[in-house]
Amino acid sequence: QAPVTLDNVEDFVRKLCFNQYMKPRAKALYWITQGFGSHDTHFPTLSMFTREELREMYSGNETVSEADFVACLSFEDANSYKWSSRAMRATRGYLLEAIQDEAFRKQLLRWSTGYTAIPYAVNKKFIIKVQPGIRTSDGRVTIHQDRLPEASTCFNELRLPSYSSLAKLQEAMATAMAVNTFNVQ
Repeated sequence: QAPVTLDNVEDFVRKLCFNQYMKPRAKALYWITQGFGSHDTHFPTLSMFTREELREMYSGNETVSEADFVACLSFEDANSYKWSSRAMRATRGYLLEAIQDEAFRKQLLRWSTGYTAIPYAVNKKFIIKVQPGIRTSDGRVTIHQDRLPEASTCFNELRLPSYSSLAKLQEAMATAMAVNTFNVQ
């Protein structure tokens, strides 16, 4: 190594910071994003991070932005019902308008997935599948207007009938989320 002089001090400090702080932290982040799978628990590596950083890396950030939430939504046609139909296009618009409200977004995330934060998926993007149609008591699928939506936390699915207005969607969603929810303290 060359001696440190006024001419190379900036480069020396940059390399020192990179090698002593950034490189080990980047390696640890890579290890964490791989899901801890092929590694033994390495406490010195984990101790590089605060409890909040580890929780966020593992569980996701509980500040659920509208952009992040919308990026998770995957509108998929189901049965003979299509999102391209006029009724379901309107319903999709109402849903996207409703999730502009942060409290609604957080409650919908919890109700439809069981999560309080959008998790960092290791091998694939986190998706909430949104499908048209709900099951009736006789097992048929319908999009009859203004009924309660359905959710499956096991599969991160949200199933919607058609809605005639934003207010009707919000009312039905609030009722469904209040009645069918997790009671976690």
